[in-house]
Amino acid sequence: MSAPACPQCGAAGTPVATVTVRSLALPELQDRIDDAPWHLCLSPDCDIAYFEPGGHRLRPAQLTAPLWFKAGAHPRYACYCNKVTEEEVRRMVREKGVTEMPQIIRLLRDEVQSDCRHRNPFGVCCRDRFHQVVRQALEE
Repeated sequence: MSAPACPQCGAAGTPVATVTVRSLALPELQDRIDDAPWHLCLSPDCDIAYFEPGGHRLRPAQLTAPLWFKAGAHPRYACYCNKVTEEEVRRMVREKGVTEMPQIIRLLRDEVQSDCRHRNPFGVCCRDRFHQVVRQALEE
């Protein structure tokens, strides 16, 4: 069974837990997020963030955090839990030679937080994305 397509652009969606969508929706929209199977549209140019089969949609502007992969996203987070941006990661790699996620976060933040299910738009740990940014910084 293939993933449902985004109703706007036709790109395949990736499943996301309702709790994640509800957590990232603007406060005034959270009560409207039902328990249907929600999906995240991965197309960078599409103006849909999340969608569900019943027709409900959320746009990036209706979320409390930018989607790093969407065109025009600012800031672009490498770690949503600690609000560490891609640029901060690149700077730590270039200036300090640090490449491990926990070390970079500790250098940048007084307190390390972890709540990926509620803060990351995919509802999973940012580790893979974070390491992708580190690899890009090493190649620069």
